[in-house]
Amino acid sequence: FLGNWYGESDTEIVTSSALKPGTIPCVIGYLSHVGKFEIQLIDELFGTIPPEFGFMSSLTEIAINGGKLSGTLPTTLGNLTQLMIIELENMNLLSGSIPIQLLSNRYIRQMVFSNIPLNGTILEELFVIESQLEYLIISNTSISGT
Repeated sequence: FLGNWYGESDTEIVTSSALKPGTIPCVIGYLSHVGKFEIQLIDELFGTIPPEFGFMSSLTEIAINGGKLSGTLPTTLGNLTQLMIIELENMNLLSGSIPIQLLSNRYIRQMVFSNIPLNGTILEELFVIESQLEYLIISNTSISGT
């Protein structure tokens, strides 16, 4: 599956709907130079979001829309200190809550969690005063908060 990914440069991994069925491989964590990871409308993508995502130290953007990914969001997403954009949409097999480690990242500017059966609570105390969050969408989830 990894061999089918492409990007505009060697710092991007972008997919199209024409990929073969598969999972996101654990070796993704070794791609520490990648800044953008985007998957759009790939129903043949299954498995979990591997915890190794947290080792992609240059990652600034994650966008996953669609697919049959299951399990919970890995807490290692909180290790992505350069992450500015995270958009997770239309994945009805994911469960659990948004990791507190991710919510406390003060460099995130954009967060979208839509049409995902996530649950839990978001407390305003999680968004530190230094937060640069400009855009937050949480829709069609079971997440609550103040």
